[in-house]
Amino acid sequence: IIMIQTRTKIIISVSALFFLMCLCAGSVFLYSLSKERKQYEEKRIERAQNQEREKILNSLTESLEKTKDARASLHTRFLKEEDIINFLTLIETLGKEQSVILKTSNLNIKPINETFEDLVLNVTMGGEFEILLHTIELFENLPYQTSITSMQISKSEDATETPWNVTFELHVTKFIKV
Repeated sequence: IIMIQTRTKIIISVSALFFLMCLCAGSVFLYSLSKERKQYEEKRIERAQNQEREKILNSLTESLEKTKDARASLHTRFLKEEDIINFLTLIETLGKEQSVILKTSNLNIKPINETFEDLVLNVTMGGEFEILLHTIELFENLPYQTSITSMQISKSEDATETPWNVTFELHVTKFIKV
C-alpha cells in the first residue's frame, strides 16, 4: 500500500508538473500569438495607409499632368521682374495706338505675400471720352493680372488738346524676385 501511495504521489506530481509545463508553454504560445497578431495588424494598417498615400500621390501626379498647360498659361498672367520695362513700353504703346496722351508716374511696389507683390503705377490719360473708355477697357484686359483703382474722370477746362482726362491707379501682380 505504501508503494502504491508513493507511486500514486509520483504520478500525481509528474502529472501536475507536466500540466504546469503545458500551461506555461500554452501561455507563452498564446502570448507570442497575441504579439504576432498585433504586429500583423500594425503591418496591415501601415500597408493600407501606404496604399492610400500611393493613391493620393498618383492622383496628385495625374492632376499635375492634366493641369500642366493651364498652369503654364496662368504663369504667364503674372509679371516677372525682367518684364517690367517691356510692360511699361506696352502701356505707352497702347496709349499711342489709341491716340490718347498717356503719362505714368509714381511707380511703387506693394507686397502681397512671400511669392507675389503688386506693381502700382499712376496713369493719367487725356483725349476723347469714348477713346478713353475703350483704352481703360484695354488696360483691364491686359495679358497680366491687373486691377484698376481710384479712377477719376473729368472734363477739361481747356478742351482744345484733351477734352477729357482720366487718372487711375493700375495694380499689376508680379512675382517677387528670389
